[in-house]
Amino acid sequence: MLESLDTSLPFEVEDFLNQFDISTLSSTQGMRSFGNTNDSTPAKPVSIEPCIRHQVYRKRRRAERERLEQEVEDLKMKLASEPRRQWTLASWRMVSLCQLEARLASEEQQRRLRAAISAQEALIRQYQGLIAGKLVQENTFSGSGFQHQMLRVESFDTAFYQASDSTFDAVYAQINEVFREFQLDSTDERCGISVQEGVASGKTYVQFTDKRYVPFSFERASRFLTRTLAAHQQSDQQTCEGIQDPDNTVCIKFRVSTILKSGENASVLLRVMNRRYREEKRVVVVWRAFAQGEGAFSGMYADETGWATLTPSTTCKSQSSILRLYARYVPLNVGTVSGEVVKKKFTGMIVEASTQNSDEIACSLEKLELN
Repeated sequence: MLESLDTSLPFEVEDFLNQFDISTLSSTQGMRSFGNTNDSTPAKPVSIEPCIRHQVYRKRRRAERERLEQEVEDLKMKLASEPRRQWTLASWRMVSLCQLEARLASEEQQRRLRAAISAQEALIRQYQGLIAGKLVQENTFSGSGFQHQMLRVESFDTAFYQASDSTFDAVYAQINEVFREFQLDSTDERCGISVQEGVASGKTYVQFTDKRYVPFSFERASRFLTRTLAAHQQSDQQTCEGIQDPDNTVCIKFRVSTILKSGENASVLLRVMNRRYREEKRVVVVWRAFAQGEGAFSGMYADETGWATLTPSTTCKSQSSILRLYARYVPLNVGTVSGEVVKKKFTGMIVEASTQNSDEIACSLEKLELN
């Protein structure tokens, strides 16, 4: 019985140690160690403390690895949201710059008016006692500097164009996701215009979608698209020169005016910058627009981001193309502004301008094709 105990004991010890993932003596060494009854060296007791430490170490390593993997996922999510955060910061930065330019313009106008008053006072004293009212009226402001060149506000325009240019690549990368979300990437023949309001992150926005057929081939339409983007706006628009990549980039500024029911004059100054990206069988145009309220709309602003694509039709209309547009407008009101009726009128004018632009793009493409 003693011999059978000596034979089975090494295997039981080995199985016990294997449960804790530690190295053990080979079975042959165990046989010699326990089988040698003449060895006077007593057997050392087996300690399980190294096994426990090994288990604790492995659990700690596993927990550390899981923590690092979670940190990687958090950083990826933060990085993915970074472009949208930059767009929001850029929008409010443009509002601040616009407010600064308005204040500088007001201060400059005040200085000119003071100079005009001083000049008028000097003229009145100089011609006092003379009966030359007509002459005085004609020369009231001569030499006063009142007709000095108006304050140049191109600094804000430049800031807007630079901010837009720095975000175009990030906006362009979002087009497939945006069109898929609003089902504009479908190949069916359903077309139409949609204007909807929504709320995201506590902010109200207005989104505009448009899908329509252009009745001529994709190759010809793509050649004329850039020309129509630069020419479809108002007759009094201003075009920014000296921009980077002028063959694919257009910068314009124009004003839309109206008279409210109250009799007040109101207008919206729109700064628009768009850029064209050419792909195989697709032309993509992305744009940023900044709307500034004037008159009764003073203190109202809106930031617009838009995408448009021109693709060949995949239906039986082989000589036609499909024009798809999506734009989102986010109001950025500063300070105390008028009531909800005026706010809705301001938003409506911006959306109407884009709706008319969409129609004018299609009509301009048709006219260019006929010519």
